[in-house]
Amino acid sequence: MSDILRLLVSPGFRTGVFAGNAIWHSMAFLNFTFRPQLMIEKLTNPALTASKRTGGGDEYTQDIMRYLGGINGGYAILALLRFVPLAISLSSKSSGQRLTTTQHQFAVSSDILCLTALGLANLSQAALNFFYARQSGRWIVGHWRGWKTDRITILDSLFTILDFGIVGARLAGY
Repeated sequence: MSDILRLLVSPGFRTGVFAGNAIWHSMAFLNFTFRPQLMIEKLTNPALTASKRTGGGDEYTQDIMRYLGGINGGYAILALLRFVPLAISLSSKSSGQRLTTTQHQFAVSSDILCLTALGLANLSQAALNFFYARQSGRWIVGHWRGWKTDRITILDSLFTILDFGIVGARLAGY
């Protein structure tokens, strides 16, 4: 178990998780903000009859998609703000430099704060996908097809597990 916890808090793994979060939330920002009609068409359940489908959605639905995109922009920036120093520290470690105790404590606190916020963002979306969107019947998110579900639900769930896994390891003293 301690090997897994050490892996979770290793600089390379944490850098990868922050990079993944930054890319994930950046893509959500771009797609939901600038292409709401396309996202509505992609995410709307195709089994609905034409009379119940709104195509690209009405203006209110598109506005809500844009708000969803906007909030993801902040999460993308948060992930990038933690990714950049980690990436720099990885390159400086190859030259033999080590973190001071104060720098290490700051890194741990930064990881906990950033990954808690990112984990809650991902968890809220995964939970809504599984417990609301799936049952409403209007959206494809949260539905299992055979052994597969949609990318959004899978990645929100994956990043929730990774984010909170690192937070838990940090809180456990790793």
